[in-house]
Amino acid sequence: MNIAKKMFRIIETMLMIFCYISKGIEWLYNRLLGNAGTSQIPLSVNYHFTRQCNYSCKFCFHTAKTSHVLPIKEVKRGLKLLSDAGMRKINFSGGEPFLYPKLLGEMVRFCKEELDLESVTIVSNGSKVNESWMLEYGYWLDILAVSCDSFRDETNHKIGRRGENKGITHLQSLKRVRDLCSEHGVRFKLNTVVNRWKVFQC
Repeated sequence: MNIAKKMFRIIETMLMIFCYISKGIEWLYNRLLGNAGTSQIPLSVNYHFTRQCNYSCKFCFHTAKTSHVLPIKEVKRGLKLLSDAGMRKINFSGGEPFLYPKLLGEMVRFCKEELDLESVTIVSNGSKVNESWMLEYGYWLDILAVSCDSFRDETNHKIGRRGENKGITHLQSLKRVRDLCSEHGVRFKLNTVVNRWKVFQC
């Protein structure tokens, strides 16, 4: 009886190993042959269309202060290709997207009106969001996310979450954007990055 159980366990283990090896071979085969026989659909896309930013957050990986930004015609062509490939959601980010308010607005509108995407999101530091932009383009925006790493002004200052708007703190910008989103029917979201300033402020 014990021998039978041991044999069963050996066979079971061998079958599991075989399954793992088969999966590994399949994965390697698809990688080497460019995913031949499989379909990878870009359902959700993050589009960092600029690396420019008016903040200087110390932990940010987008450190470039200048960058090439595609003209709207080329942007729309790329977005259409992604949509044709199966994209259903898009997130516009940077850098700071609102440094290019007209381009950003036209991309948001195009994704909703022409491509009929399920969700259009923007991630921003909030400092450049204003009433006029929301009046013109807010109708086509689903979610506006603002990055916030502390509810203490001094901590935000240390991190680098500050721009050229003298006298206006990051928290004041955040609350203003929250109110604008509420007024224009846009869902408001907070993004945060865990860092040593945040951890040790608790």
